[in-house]
Amino acid sequence: MQSLLYFGEDDHFPARFELFARARSRAYFEAIKPVLGVASIEQFKSIVGEFTGGKRQVPRWQFESVDVPKLCGLNELGMRE
Repeated sequence: MQSLLYFGEDDHFPARFELFARARSRAYFEAIKPVLGVASIEQFKSIVGEFTGGKRQVPRWQFESVDVPKLCGLNELGMRE
């Protein structure tokens, strides 16, 4: 089981859940989009944008939270054929 709860702020190591690391492949994203409850990469990016824009709340504990776009590798989704 993989946990990236304490991945830190260091960009030295890419920190994304394996599901999303594999979703760099467009075909893999197409296969998992029903699990994510979205119809497209654009819709998924829009939902994640709601976390960064404050429309949805990111889980927090004390003063810590997670970087949702980083954990899902948002900028790399579907980039490979």
